[in-house]
Amino acid sequence: MSQSLFERLKVHKSAVITLKRQYRMNRAIAKLSSALFYKGELKCANELIAEASLENMGFENLDQLSLSEGLQLNVSNGVDGSVVFIDTQSPKNSECRMEFGASPGAVYNSGEIKIVNKICCLFIRLGISTEDIGVISVYRYHADVMRKAIPKGVEVNTVDQYQGRDKRVIIVSLVWTERDGARRSELLSDARRVNVAITRAKHKLILVGCKQSMMSYETMAALIGLIPESQIKSIAEPSKEGTDGFGGDS
Repeated sequence: MSQSLFERLKVHKSAVITLKRQYRMNRAIAKLSSALFYKGELKCANELIAEASLENMGFENLDQLSLSEGLQLNVSNGVDGSVVFIDTQSPKNSECRMEFGASPGAVYNSGEIKIVNKICCLFIRLGISTEDIGVISVYRYHADVMRKAIPKGVEVNTVDQYQGRDKRVIIVSLVWTERDGARRSELLSDARRVNVAITRAKHKLILVGCKQSMMSYETMAALIGLIPESQIKSIAEPSKEGTDGFGGDS
């Protein structure tokens, strides 16, 4: 992103008013953006917004599906479980390592695409409309590849394309994994993009990526530090839980 209009206006402080109430995210999701970018001052406009979740959306059969721990965490529908980080553990799980496309700068992660697809399919199975599910990537090529694998009706786009919009469920595929000699990701170093990505979700935010790789980026490390340990699921090596890291249930 080039310098935004907001950043240009900040030079003239009298032209900027920081809004402290928001009408989109529930309290668990809003807490992330508030702590990272608004000095803790961003609040939900009312209790209805603060406590909104995926409850009463066709989850009555959840107990009958015999889901693995990872999938249970993803579809848990209480407010306190609104934010989830799925750690792909790419150093152990080779399937979830970043790959390069044919053109310069093109990167994708086929393992993350499989995980995101499985999560989308489960939400749909539980009665969530495809129109209520959104998938975000900071990398255009990864988004293009992922769009072909994700169920039709689920919108897959880049962070920039999602700006100004929202979905009840947002899944963010982080893609990047550390590689020997590889350059750092400028996109993951962009705090504004991170903020846009996490604030598209109204009731459920799922981040899929390699925790170890993300910890080398200041904003991402701070974001992960705000997520309760109980909401971080490290998937096992494929040989232990199946090729998608979630086991054989679906």
